[in-house]
Amino acid sequence: KLRPPTSWELFEKFQEKLSISEDKKSGLVSVSIEYYSPQMAKEWLDMYIAAINRHMQSRQVAKVSNNISYLKAQIDKTSISEMREVFYTIIEEQTKNKMVAEASPDYAFVAVSPSMVPEEKSQPQRALICILGTLMGGILSILLLSVMHYTRKSD
Repeated sequence: KLRPPTSWELFEKFQEKLSISEDKKSGLVSVSIEYYSPQMAKEWLDMYIAAINRHMQSRQVAKVSNNISYLKAQIDKTSISEMREVFYTIIEEQTKNKMVAEASPDYAFVAVSPSMVPEEKSQPQRALICILGTLMGGILSILLLSVMHYTRKSD
């Protein structure tokens, strides 16, 4: 009985195709997806990066909004004017952070170079498969002929 894959199975298959590496010196993160259709791999990569950016952006906006709400509550609780001034200054900074997060579509990942469809195939290496297949076939046929030759002599 065929059933649709579960979300966990899809995640595991996607993780097998996904490659993420970071250059420690420059801090650049390289993300790539390997799939038999290069166009589909490019589309998936673009969607993956966009989803990460949206998620990180919404997390930052929610965090800053919670900070602003907390600071407003603290302003209502305090009667000291200097403390209120400090809270308003912090709220102003948090509002700037929120505006930056909301305005930037490339929040977590900024594409240094756009994703590209590769011009050359990465797998399978057909030349290597042909060479190894020919060698293995030759070795097996020599082995088979040797066995047949020695078994006929003994008869």
